[in-house]
Amino acid sequence: MRVFAFLLVLLLLAAGATYALMNLEERVDIHLPGVILRNQPQSLLVFASLAVGAFVTGLIGLAYGARLRFANRRLRREIHRFRQQGLALLDPREGGAGPGLAPHRRDVALPAKPAGHGAPATHPVIPAPGPERTAEDEPPYGM
Repeated sequence: MRVFAFLLVLLLLAAGATYALMNLEERVDIHLPGVILRNQPQSLLVFASLAVGAFVTGLIGLAYGARLRFANRRLRREIHRFRQQGLALLDPREGGAGPGLAPHRRDVALPAKPAGHGAPATHPVIPAPGPERTAEDEPPYGM
């Protein structure tokens, strides 16, 4: 997609440059709010409009990129929190739970948590470490 956008911008710039070079001698009056520029080259108008369009498009792209970065940061924090909760369920001592708690078994579901604020009604059941997996391995849900 980026290559396509780059080629499209190049094509637009080439078309604008060709148009401006073919009309070097043309003069126009430019009417802006509060300002009238008389007898200006038409190529100035073409390049100024291309520059303003590129600037506005860049601002839109920056706003969209910033929104994506904030969403990614929030999702990374959420993944980290889920990983910490998953490790705490596999080994309660890592999550700050007391030493007397036994690790959860694979076939035992966790008690229901009150729903609210977008939280699921129950915790996911995370399988206990088997002979091929230890608690220090990545969480089994693939994150």
